[in-house]
Amino acid sequence: MLNDNSKKSRTLINVIGVPFIIFSIYFGSIWFISLMLFALFICIKELSSMVLIKGYRLDRKVFYTFIVLFLFHLKLFPNNISSIVNTFLVFDFFELNIFIYSSIMFLIFELFRCENKFNVNNFLLNIFSINWLFLGILSIIKIRFIDSSIGDTFTLNVGFYYILIMFLSIWSCDSFAFIFGSKFGKKKIFPKISPKKTWLGAFSGYIFTLLFLYFIFLANEIYNFKINFTYSDVIFLSIIFGIISQLGDYIESYLKRKFNVKDSGTILQGHGGMLDRLDSIILVAPCFVFYLSFIKGY
Repeated sequence: MLNDNSKKSRTLINVIGVPFIIFSIYFGSIWFISLMLFALFICIKELSSMVLIKGYRLDRKVFYTFIVLFLFHLKLFPNNISSIVNTFLVFDFFELNIFIYSSIMFLIFELFRCENKFNVNNFLLNIFSINWLFLGILSIIKIRFIDSSIGDTFTLNVGFYYILIMFLSIWSCDSFAFIFGSKFGKKKIFPKISPKKTWLGAFSGYIFTLLFLYFIFLANEIYNFKINFTYSDVIFLSIIFGIISQLGDYIESYLKRKFNVKDSGTILQGHGGMLDRLDSIILVAPCFVFYLSFIKGY
């Protein structure tokens, strides 16, 4: 049970945080990018503290280097400087640059840190962590700026509607999975990883995600949100938002069990850490980008 202070903190975060997130999504531009990069920074910090419990170490300098490089990649600096930096990013797909260059950098750091023995587990943990976090957060940014540029503000474009649908769908899945799972759920899915998650809760989360997306389909037919949203989208996106989102939750739950922590952090009082709030969307966003790119043609 939450004590009175925790309940007040949780309510305060809901009252202030939710409108701020919606405003940032609507405003777009540097506001939304700043919010996402701040979230990425906190996730890196939380994960670094988590793995340190078992003696592992994230080379945060490498993580922060790629945050700066991403800003250059977005051409937020003078063109002459950005063009020089971007010449070193040999792949158009920025995330592929992260995988290649970070692997080399982590290898060098590991070799110099371990004089007698190369720590393979620490090396692989760094590679997994940077690709998991960056791929997720940068995919969220990509979705918001579909059909618009970074300088555009207050634009109800395709990216605005899609990212709002993604956030609300995942929220719907999480909420109804918790409500029905906690009240009526009996059989556990992975009791050793996430003992409170039940099959009924997972199924309920998926069904209500499907119903929410069908509601979006009907609303789009009536009000014309200027997005191409079909019956097929309802089915495929219900799988991404209603099933893959829950897998993202299990990935983070597994990590927390592995490193013996209850919450990833305390920045969101009453809600746990930033990773606790973004675990689902970090896995969903890359899948959604893939769907939008190769199925919808954006």
